[in-house]
Amino acid sequence: MTVGGIDHTGYRGELKSHDLVKKLDLWWTLNYSGLAYDGEKMGKSEAKYAIMDTGTSIIYLPKTDYDNFRRKLHHIDELDCSDKYDFCVSKYHHCDDINPKLANFTILLDNVWYTIPPKGYTLPNEQGFQCMVAISHIPDSEEIILLGDTFFRNFYTSFDYEKDVVSMGVNAAAYVGQRVE
Repeated sequence: MTVGGIDHTGYRGELKSHDLVKKLDLWWTLNYSGLAYDGEKMGKSEAKYAIMDTGTSIIYLPKTDYDNFRRKLHHIDELDCSDKYDFCVSKYHHCDDINPKLANFTILLDNVWYTIPPKGYTLPNEQGFQCMVAISHIPDSEEIILLGDTFFRNFYTSFDYEKDVVSMGVNAAAYVGQRVE
């Protein structure tokens, strides 16, 4: 992540730029256009904006979008995706055992798809669990998604305050499998 410049060694491939949305002036806010899991578009809530939040650890989706995502994971016996937790978690199975059963998670900002492979959105040994899917929910009424460290560890991000632009590309230090298209 860079504020006020671009570190050309911090990313692989091409950077995609997004104009800031002035609707939410206190935040670095982009247009949010939808989600996909395993290449299949999912139903979308009324959320219109993605807040780039460097102070948030995970990705927070509107409850409707989260429930659509969570339903895609119910077939994985090793994960508990019940309402008991705010995340899909495993008490007994490591992420290395679960990741092969998960698929790519993709976020659409403006007209650019940001794809995160399973290893990029799971966290081992987190909050007392062997594995946690680092995606949770906020109320639909917020009409936003929050992109935190789970997003930033996958995508190099440059914040240009003077031009009101956020530019992103695959993080040079990220696991293999991230895509920007």
